[in-house]
Amino acid sequence: MIESALGYDVTVANASGAELTPANRILTRTGADVTITGSGPIVLRFHYKGSALRWIYDGSN
Repeated sequence: MIESALGYDVTVANASGAELTPANRILTRTGADVTITGSGPIVLRFHYKGSALRWIYDGSN
C-alpha cells in the first residue's frame, strides 16, 4: 500500500521497461498505464504475485 497526501496525479506504469529488475515491475489489470487524479489524499493498493514475479496494482481509494 502506498499513501500520498500531496494532491498530485499519480501514474502507475504497466510493466515499465525503465525498471531493469523484472520482479520490481508492476502489472495493472488493464495492461496499460493507470493515472489516478490527485484531488486529495489517495491510497494505492498492490500485492506481489510470485508466479508472475510482478507486483499487481489492485486499485486506489
